[in-house]
Amino acid sequence: MNLRSLILLALVAEPMLAGPVVLYDATLGTTPGTQGWFYNNPSGAVESIGAGFVDLDTTSANSVKAGYGRIAPFALDIAGGVRLRFDAQLNSETHSSNDRAGFSVIAIGSGLTGIELGFWTDRVFAQNQAPLFTHGEQGFLDTTNLTSYDLFLSGSGYQLWGDGSLILSGALRNYGAAFIPPYIVSNSLFLGDDTSSARADVRLAYVEVETLPEPATILLSSAVLLTLGLFRFSRRGKSGA
Repeated sequence: MNLRSLILLALVAEPMLAGPVVLYDATLGTTPGTQGWFYNNPSGAVESIGAGFVDLDTTSANSVKAGYGRIAPFALDIAGGVRLRFDAQLNSETHSSNDRAGFSVIAIGSGLTGIELGFWTDRVFAQNQAPLFTHGEQGFLDTTNLTSYDLFLSGSGYQLWGDGSLILSGALRNYGAAFIPPYIVSNSLFLGDDTSSARADVRLAYVEVETLPEPATILLSSAVLLTLGLFRFSRRGKSGA
C-alpha cells in the first residue's frame, strides 16, 4: 500500500477517533435542561444548582419520579464500543423494593441492547432482562462520595468503573419487553429517578459520551503516523545530502 492510500485511510478513520462529547457540565452554572436534556419535572421533585453540580431531589415521596433523558448526539454503536462518563454523588436513597433504586442510569444502544444500573448508597446493581427489572449482579462501593463513573458497553457486555476501579460487569440486556421509552428508543440516555418505589437526592456534575475505536483502527492510525514520520525523515535526509 502506497503513502497516498495510507493517508486516505487515515482520513477515513479520523472521525472514529474523535474525542468525547460533553453532554452536561455543571460548572457552566446551568441545569441539564438548558444543555440539551429533557427534564421530566413532576410535582414534588426539587432541582437546584450548586457549586459545580445540579441537585435532583425526589425524597418527598416514593411516588415522585424525575430525571434527565436525551438521545445521544451520534449512534451508540455498542458493537464497536461506547463509553459513558458521569460524575455523581448520591446524598441519600431509600427504596421499598429490593429491585428498585432512587437513582438509575440507563444507556440504550443503536440496536436496543444496553443496561440499566440502580444506585443505592452502598452498591450499584444491574436490572435483569428476565425476569424483567429484577435485581441482577451488583458491586459494592460508597456512592455517597462524588465519583467519576465510566460505563463501557462493547459487544455483548458492559463494565462500570468508579474512579479507576472496576465495580461490576456483566452481559448487556434488551428491555424491549417493557415496551416503554427509553428502552425501545435507540441511542437513549437517562439519569434520574424512574420508579415509584424509591427516592433519592443525587448530585450530577458532568456527563460525556464517546465511541471507542476498534483495535484495527488504532493499529491503522499508528501505522499511518509511523509511515508519515519515516517519510518526512527520509525527505529531510535527501534534501540535506
